[in-house]
Amino acid sequence: PLMEQLTSRLLEALRQTQTMLKQLWPGTRRLALHPHIRTALLALMMGTLAMTMVMGPRAGPWNWTAEEQEQTLERIPGYFNDDGAQGVYLHWQFHQALQEGNITLRDTNQLHPIGTPRPQLDGGNRLEMLLSSMMRLFFEWPSWMTWTVLLRIPINTLAFLPLGLRIWERRSPAIAAGITWAIMPAVIEQMAAGRLTQVCMVGIPLALAGILGVVEEGRKRDIWMAGLGMALTAFGYWFYALFVLALCPLFILHGLHRRGVSSFRQVPDQLTPIFLTLVKAAGITFAAVLPLAIHVFWPKLTGGKMPLPQMDVAHMPMQFADALQLQGEQTRGTQHWLPWIIIPGMVFSLWKGKRRLLWLGCALACVAFALGPA
Repeated sequence: PLMEQLTSRLLEALRQTQTMLKQLWPGTRRLALHPHIRTALLALMMGTLAMTMVMGPRAGPWNWTAEEQEQTLERIPGYFNDDGAQGVYLHWQFHQALQEGNITLRDTNQLHPIGTPRPQLDGGNRLEMLLSSMMRLFFEWPSWMTWTVLLRIPINTLAFLPLGLRIWERRSPAIAAGITWAIMPAVIEQMAAGRLTQVCMVGIPLALAGILGVVEEGRKRDIWMAGLGMALTAFGYWFYALFVLALCPLFILHGLHRRGVSSFRQVPDQLTPIFLTLVKAAGITFAAVLPLAIHVFWPKLTGGKMPLPQMDVAHMPMQFADALQLQGEQTRGTQHWLPWIIIPGMVFSLWKGKRRLLWLGCALACVAFALGPA
């Protein structure tokens, strides 16, 4: 509620400023921004504000001493661990391969055994490295990695806008929800651990907004948003794409309910258009990820062998090391997965919210995903 109130006031201030400029300088009418652009700019502003509230030793950069400011901007956020150290190295070799024109964007001579192609091991998750590539053009080490981590917050806030606007149809709650999505404690824990792949979530809300539009209305722009959103999700983290895909049956059931299906006899007539539009979206996703898929599976397609996993599957535990535990101690990466402050909002949503059965089903499914097994 506080975030929604603050965003409402900022929106009103932007409208008043624009009105004042039009009165003072009539020529500024031609420079009037589209409401969607104003909303996106406000989301970036609020996301940046949220970033400054969590990035330093104390809330707000205006409270920092000169020493604290220097440490914040010249030190990678979080704590040292293997994931973070490996992430720095993988980003560096991605940049190096990019500069050398290496189309694989990986240095196979740096992996053990020599010549192991990493895309066949990790599926080619490279979206996170595009941002660090741009940051390296403007900052020295380690500042480029620092900003790569921190800018995930405003970027994820902005990416949530299409889904938030579809759910609430108002800008203030959409931006407030986007900030909540970007600074969830579990997300901050992953950032602190240096797991930028898990924080690369820009495609998830875009895919969900598109899928929701497809099953409810089936408009062309929803098809494109669902397809490209799934592709972005896959480029960021393949597991996220698989989980979103696993949620699709719930969205299909929701679409049948919204279209007034009350008996099994009506299901085929309403299911067919939903299925066909989802197939179109899947085609867009497939076309977008096809080049990467060919690159990943090229050894198999040409009669060669795919590299074996770095871990022996026969000795892997049935459950992820950082899987969700509903009782007992949580691992560091999954602590604070359900903040108490969110529970009243969930209860209120189940009472008065739109599409509450859909979101309840998605929430329970996501908890089941987090529990494992792997």
